[in-house]
Amino acid sequence: MSWLSDLFSGDAKLLNKIKAQDFRENDSQIVSTLINPKKAGGKLADWLSNQVSTAAGLPVQPTDEGDIYAREPDRRSKAMAAMNIAGFAQGGSMPFAPKSAGGTLGTFIGPKAVNWDKKAAATATKLLDNGVDPAQVWKEHLIGRMPDKSLFSEIDDSAAKYVGPGAINKRWEAWTPHGMADKAYLHDELFKNYPELKNVGLQEIYNTEGSFNPIDKEIQIGLNDNALKILGHEFQHAIQDREGWAEGGSLGQFKGDIEALNELNKMSFSDMDAFQKEMYKQLNGKYKGIKTPYDAYRKLTGEAQARATQDRMNLNMQQRRDSYPLAKGLLADIKLKDLISRYK
Repeated sequence: MSWLSDLFSGDAKLLNKIKAQDFRENDSQIVSTLINPKKAGGKLADWLSNQVSTAAGLPVQPTDEGDIYAREPDRRSKAMAAMNIAGFAQGGSMPFAPKSAGGTLGTFIGPKAVNWDKKAAATATKLLDNGVDPAQVWKEHLIGRMPDKSLFSEIDDSAAKYVGPGAINKRWEAWTPHGMADKAYLHDELFKNYPELKNVGLQEIYNTEGSFNPIDKEIQIGLNDNALKILGHEFQHAIQDREGWAEGGSLGQFKGDIEALNELNKMSFSDMDAFQKEMYKQLNGKYKGIKTPYDAYRKLTGEAQARATQDRMNLNMQQRRDSYPLAKGLLADIKLKDLISRYK
């Protein structure tokens, strides 16, 4: 795939597209990308090649020098690789997130957290009900309210570190057994507020990004420089599961609905039979203006919230108070009115 490197090196439009993305000044990887675009293009080519091989079920050589055997990807790895390829094709964003210098993630917590401030929540609720500016309420009480009325706050993640399951069990696919998550993800604030999340299983696996399985209570995390950032995203999904908040999802949840809606959009309403008209009304009510499963996936409330944990990197607590998470009617990059909320 050397053509990708050549394209990345020579196409000014692609470079301008990368420059236009919302990266912070401390995101050293995007700076190095612009300084050495050919090297970054090679990294992109390697990533895409590996994703294609994994999605096809082909053996992929591990990166660990101590393991010389190629591994066949498991079912979850193949599904994640397919989703990564689809996301890259639809979104066109960089598949390797920028590596930040210092700091970690901003994690949102709810009323089931051990240190939830009930007094602040009660005061904030009254103020919000009386029409006080949510940004001002957030600044004073660190309590916000989602469009579905669920309350949330935020904890300080500045001391969090990720040592990985490999620090406990050094293998190509390394597991942190259930009940030991806090040994791999060093985040006292998180586990003080949600001790039960210590029971989340963690798996390091080559050639994936990250995923949270709410049924098995397991997180998969890729072996890459962005593991800490991705892990914060996935633990946000674990908190959503614990709080009963709107959850994240996958492209597969929307594929059938979006395909059906796109087919119905090709028909005139008068030509539809009663069943088709009812289906069109329901699907159009849910997905109006959405063309692809990826569009719908990004608009899931749980996914937008988990991306917001990443957007708030490097903020100290005062900066968090000064920066309302739902400012300008947005959660991450999605308008609040466009969010799709799905629950367990």
